[in-house]
Amino acid sequence: MKKNDRLRLTVADINNLGYGVARVDDDPTGLVVFLANALPGDIVDAKIIKVAKGYLVARVETLLTPSPLRRPSDCAAFPACGGCSYRTLPYEEELRRKSDYVARCFAKEGLPVSLAPIVAGERCGYRNKVEYPLSPEGTPGFYARASHRVIPVASCQLEHPAFRPLLDYLTAFVKEQAISIYNEESGRGLLRHFYLRIGEATGEIMVTLVINGDSLPGGKRLAEALLNLPSAGGARVVSVYLNHHKEKNNVILGARYTLLAGKATIDDCLCGLRFSLAPASFYQVNRAMAERLYTAAADLAALRPGERLVDLFCGVGTIGLSMIAKAPGASLLGVEILPEAVENAKRNAEQNGIANARFVCGDANSEAIGQADAVVVDPPRKGCGQALLARLAQLAPKRIVYISCSPDTLARDCAILAKAGFAVAHAQPFDLFPGTGHVETVCLLKKNQ
Repeated sequence: MKKNDRLRLTVADINNLGYGVARVDDDPTGLVVFLANALPGDIVDAKIIKVAKGYLVARVETLLTPSPLRRPSDCAAFPACGGCSYRTLPYEEELRRKSDYVARCFAKEGLPVSLAPIVAGERCGYRNKVEYPLSPEGTPGFYARASHRVIPVASCQLEHPAFRPLLDYLTAFVKEQAISIYNEESGRGLLRHFYLRIGEATGEIMVTLVINGDSLPGGKRLAEALLNLPSAGGARVVSVYLNHHKEKNNVILGARYTLLAGKATIDDCLCGLRFSLAPASFYQVNRAMAERLYTAAADLAALRPGERLVDLFCGVGTIGLSMIAKAPGASLLGVEILPEAVENAKRNAEQNGIANARFVCGDANSEAIGQADAVVVDPPRKGCGQALLARLAQLAPKRIVYISCSPDTLARDCAILAKAGFAVAHAQPFDLFPGTGHVETVCLLKKNQ
């Protein structure tokens, strides 16, 4: 097999990235072929576009027989835009496949876990934070699948409805000011991204313009104009920032922010608490589903009066504070490596009247961690790491609540903790990211007696 060879394939499966999976000659032992925008049951003529060790990547040239699962896409940008994986798949089938993916990850690690049913969410309009790259003409869009080529997008099924009018306003300003657009290859050009965030419960919107420089022509005038835009459906801009990103790379945000006008933070309400969010603060992009996930996590933690909860990777404190708010007499120690997030977390505890919470800046192995009756971890996609897992085994809490955005690393870490004497007592997927290949999972691990 070589590049540009043509194949007739029957698609047998779809992976978590939304690629159809077939095999050469439809032989179960044949070479695996991955195809974008292909569903199980499709029969296609395809052209090989990449030959790798152990697999092929092909492009569908002709859809000969559509899968019985196939539905018309509800998004004009799909499949060119790489943001979604499943816009032509019925939602119930998407949920089944996500749940099966989580189950397979546990089975691969030899863990006999019986999953609770996956919790479904609204499929559209749920993202409270979106970062928009810009086309060379200054039109906001999203990256094409597996590339940094910008696909202009007139509307997105995932974005909050309040964002599109703001994008139109920002795009008009960029054209009026003839602001240059950043080019990743040359490293030249000023404007890199638009970054919008909304507190859904308050309607407060934060606008951040990511620039390859120190200032934006007309930036102050733009900021004041944004603050004075009329409220739309209860949503209004209250905070405008510049983010300064001068490095020649494809990372979205730089480390330095400048407040152009308005408030330093926006507020949102989650699980009955009020949280202040800075531009760099981590906050789940699907607020409604985050409430359901955190409520389940609090139930699993089952904190009692006098118990000590440690919240690792605590961010602005959303998970730990929502847990101890339901457990009078319990105490919280939150650990987070970003100083700005720690200060945010302290303010969030104070404004919610939670006195039995303490937050420290440090990595997840911080020396500030003493004893713990319960630990909640919500690590990045790479998981906890060997050193932290060893520390958790040493702490020996009665309960570990593990929230994960990566079923693979979750199952791997649970297998390591199982060898240290913890058993998976409960596991449940939550669809925080409908339409995409991502799935969140919450697990309860209990210390064996």
